Amino acid sequence: MRLRPPFSCRFLVLLAALLPLAAVAAPGRIAGTVVNQATGDLLAGARIQLEGSGAEAESERDGTFVLPAPAGPAVVLVSFAGLEPLRRPVVVPAEGEVRVEALLTAAVYRLETVTVSGLREGQALALQRQSQAENLKSVAASDSFGNPAANPGELLMRLPGVAVNTVSGEAVEIFLRGMGTSFIALMSDGNALASSVGTSSSRDFQLTALDTGNIESAEIVRAPTPDLPANAIAGYLNFVTRRGFDRRGRRVELTVGTRWTDFHAGRSPHRDRAGLDQVALSYADVFNAFGGQRNLGVAFNVNHRSAPTLTDAVGGIGAAAAGAGHVLPTATNGLTSPLLRAFGSGETHAPTRKQGVGLNLDYKLAGGAVLYLRQTLNLNVTPDQSTVYRQSTSTAAAVASFEPGSTYEFQRALPLAGSRSEVFSGQTRKKAVTYAGSTGFELPFAAGAGRFTVDASFSRATTWYPIHADLTADVTGIGWQVDRRGRPSWYPAFTQTAGPSIYDPASYTPRTYIRRTYRAPAERYGLRADLRRDVATVVPAYLKFGVRLEEDRREQDTDLQNYTYAGPRGIGPFLGVQFTQAAGNYGPYPFLLAPGSGGERDLATRPDLWTQTAADAYNSVTSTLQGDARFRERVEAAYGMGGFRAGWLRVAGGLRVERTANEGTAYRRKTSAAAGTTSVTSLPPAQNAARALAQFAAGRETSGGDYANVFPGVHFTAEPWRRLQFRASYHASITRPPVASLLPTTNVNDDTRLITAGNPDLRPYTADNFEVAVQRYFEPVGLLEVSAFLKEISNYTRSFDTVVAAGADNGFEGQFAGYTLRQTRNVGAARIRGIELGWQQQFTFLPGPWRGLGAFANFTYTQAEGSFGGTTFQRRLANQRPRAGNAGLSYVGFGAQVRLLANWNDRYYRSGDGTAAVYSDPRLFLDLKAQYRVHRRAELYLEVMNLTDEFNQTFVREGGLKYNSQKQGTLYATGVKLTF
Repeated sequence: MRLRPPFSCRFLVLLAALLPLAAVAAPGRIAGTVVNQATGDLLAGARIQLEGSGAEAESERDGTFVLPAPAGPAVVLVSFAGLEPLRRPVVVPAEGEVRVEALLTAAVYRLETVTVSGLREGQALALQRQSQAENLKSVAASDSFGNPAANPGELLMRLPGVAVNTVSGEAVEIFLRGMGTSFIALMSDGNALASSVGTSSSRDFQLTALDTGNIESAEIVRAPTPDLPANAIAGYLNFVTRRGFDRRGRRVELTVGTRWTDFHAGRSPHRDRAGLDQVALSYADVFNAFGGQRNLGVAFNVNHRSAPTLTDAVGGIGAAAAGAGHVLPTATNGLTSPLLRAFGSGETHAPTRKQGVGLNLDYKLAGGAVLYLRQTLNLNVTPDQSTVYRQSTSTAAAVASFEPGSTYEFQRALPLAGSRSEVFSGQTRKKAVTYAGSTGFELPFAAGAGRFTVDASFSRATTWYPIHADLTADVTGIGWQVDRRGRPSWYPAFTQTAGPSIYDPASYTPRTYIRRTYRAPAERYGLRADLRRDVATVVPAYLKFGVRLEEDRREQDTDLQNYTYAGPRGIGPFLGVQFTQAAGNYGPYPFLLAPGSGGERDLATRPDLWTQTAADAYNSVTSTLQGDARFRERVEAAYGMGGFRAGWLRVAGGLRVERTANEGTAYRRKTSAAAGTTSVTSLPPAQNAARALAQFAAGRETSGGDYANVFPGVHFTAEPWRRLQFRASYHASITRPPVASLLPTTNVNDDTRLITAGNPDLRPYTADNFEVAVQRYFEPVGLLEVSAFLKEISNYTRSFDTVVAAGADNGFEGQFAGYTLRQTRNVGAARIRGIELGWQQQFTFLPGPWRGLGAFANFTYTQAEGSFGGTTFQRRLANQRPRAGNAGLSYVGFGAQVRLLANWNDRYYRSGDGTAAVYSDPRLFLDLKAQYRVHRRAELYLEVMNLTDEFNQTFVREGGLKYNSQKQGTLYATGVKLTF
């Protein structure tokens, strides 16, 4: 399908026509710079007011501001959270400019001769931006809760409405108001970022591919204005990158440190040890360039971080699903309690190496125009090795596999043929590269009357698995027992009772070798133009128009090969490790050397011991080809909005229009015994592979769809009393369908008369979003917020079966009449609602050393209900986080900065129905972060993550049956931060 030319070009012409309107000069203006006198930081978002008038302005990233004002005497009031306001009389010349250098300070700086910046300044900046914003958002400076070059999840997990999944202190997944990454828009400086998970062309993103090295702050936008893209029902995660103009003068920071994980009672051969694990260098300065004065801002950073992760799991390891992990009592099987069918332990070691580099340039031209270039590159390399042991019984035998009288507390499995002991050895090498760049210019109009901005952006994300392989070996006829009596709930006593020794490498026979490679590159191109015009009316007002063109390109390529062992029994010659797992409770189990390790013990390098059966050959071909696909999506958008301030009331609203066109390419597949395309295991492997290849003889198909949506939005902010705000918002939004559902895949099975097809005409989920909030800001740094939200979502998707009609226009060129067509379509609705409570405060009003105390806490409650595309009404959504919260205490003073942080997630539903439903138990992480300034240019830091050695995740079935748990130990990080 050929994509149509963008209609947004016509809107761009309209913007150009409006430029002359913005050039109207004001009678006069007040201009200047707002600076934190104690730290030298240039303050963005400071509030500049003309006393006795409704006129006001907000300072830019470099602290500068321009406020139109009538000629004559006037009084300027400059304020910023945490600092004392400045009141300055001025005389405004007619059609001229008067300058004000606003040096703000606070008593806390005057009283403390040696202090630590970061926590206080970060909170003040966040509160200032939140209070000045015309929509609901949460803001946090990058160093508010951690050190440079860290995983951004360490920062985000502390914010209201945010939950994360972590692996050994590394945040890997984010949830906003309970919803996952497919509902969240990931952005950098207002531009959408490309994302890749590697194994498919999914829209999801992974936090591990990013770091905070080039991030100045993070924003969670809960109620977007019409100038933002609409594809974010949960909200927007926007990273604001660093600038040379953020501070006055040169600033160089070097952080050097180490980190290690204490696995406590574990016996892992991969025990983590301290090393040079973190090096981060940042540089920022402002130069005189091309005859100008302080007109070139440079911000550069480079960092390296080692993040070895070690996860130890125990429970129903490797079972196909939670439902296969237990045998449940029924009316006929005679059981009085559930029995554990599969039990084991596993360990995954992933010594990740992360590198990042960022470069931002801002060049100021005459008249205040700015040219900019912003670039960030992150590289992550993760070679992980996994060793998993599993003991299981036959599902077919079920109750007959156990000794009579067995119970959940004490059970004994009989040594039948279906009772086996299995060991898995896996190796994965993952490479993830993420690049984001943008360039453009900002053109301010005379006397601060508006701004015209043009921005071009490009981002690329590639996640590549050059190897993702595993080896399996087993021994059958094993008897075993599990005794929970008097034992920790996740560590029952396990004993072998019969059969060959499960601890002897000679007992095992290798079975399978599976090698996969994945590659899923993604690219995003963006071009946008925005025009804001401040309007001189009875009340301060503005108009804003803009256009945006984005194109998202994705690929997914897979190669998979299956092999079956054809050698002698015993794994001794190929033994990799033999050790005790699960906090020293089970083993020592023998494991094959991880495939791809190389050397004579690497069984994967012995082709003489492996063969491809007919089934292996067939499955290798189908698995390799069926997932290969290409996808392209273009979004053309235009918006118009405006706002005004009337006394204590601010209003902003407008309309956004988006047109989306997608185009996908995927294989068509036809399976038919009569046509010779099904698997026949009695045939030679090469012939069976040829039959698999014949399924794809029709080649690839390209098709697409398009749709348009209109998104209104309006936001109210009332401040009847100083520092008390009431907010209310409405906006419409969407979440676009999963890429896999849009691809034109077609699988025809002549034998079952079933067609499974993608649907390029799928429409997005749509949502009407309502927000209300009350915010009370405290002096000097503090906030109490209560908010509520409601999201009415429609157009969920699920699979439908219909009968293919006869006739040439049946969608299959007249073929397959009477076949069943299985296809995903839009249906169903949901309602997600919730409340958020947040409080933070610095107790600088306390006497003496107590003024350094501070605290924060937040809590989010969400409730989901609806059909979610299913056939029944539900009150739960998979992975929806119903309750989450944070709390913390901090102290700043005497050169020290200490934080004790708690992060809590309540129980939530993961998957399954009925007795097979799986939940994640509540978990609470306690972390300690401390810094101490030993010199005016040197700080020592210490971080301890997961002080209490909490389980990372614990999965249980309906009724509380233990299914699977994962533990990560306690992470330590320490080092020195130098400032020049």
